[in-house]
Amino acid sequence: HLGLKLPPPRLYDVFQQLAEPQPEVVARLGGDVYQAHQRCPAFGIPLDGDWREIELQDGTKVMAPEGYRPVPEENGTSYIYVDGVYDGDPADPASQVIRTIRVDDGADRFVQPSRSSGGRGGMQSKFRIASRLAASGTRVIIANGTREHILTDLLTDPDHTVHTEFLPQ
Repeated sequence: HLGLKLPPPRLYDVFQQLAEPQPEVVARLGGDVYQAHQRCPAFGIPLDGDWREIELQDGTKVMAPEGYRPVPEENGTSYIYVDGVYDGDPADPASQVIRTIRVDDGADRFVQPSRSSGGRGGMQSKFRIASRLAASGTRVIIANGTREHILTDLLTDPDHTVHTEFLPQ
């Protein structure tokens, strides 16, 4: 559009779908300000790792952080799967995955009652079912099923695999 041949811009905020303009675009438009990014601006997806090219729903090609792997549905909605139960909003970079939950420890206060825009029940349903199973003596793990080798990693290296474990009573 500006007569520049550039690689796809970097999508630095996957929640708001904000891309970082390349220096050539900023110079062409006479800009003199750059944004100082947070290390993990949305869903705990770090910006300091690898990047890969993806195509947005409108066909625009962008570079996205490696950890951004939305799962598209037939109706056009995309879901981002989280790694477990967070101690705050998963979109807040300060939130952390709670590694261990005891049924009676009050961790349910961290689960938001509203569903995502996709509306399948979200974390509240998962938390409720996991709590019931743990109360009946069953160990439950919530982890990101879209991660490669997640089951093997949970079995062989649970201390270094992000997840939430509900301890049986």
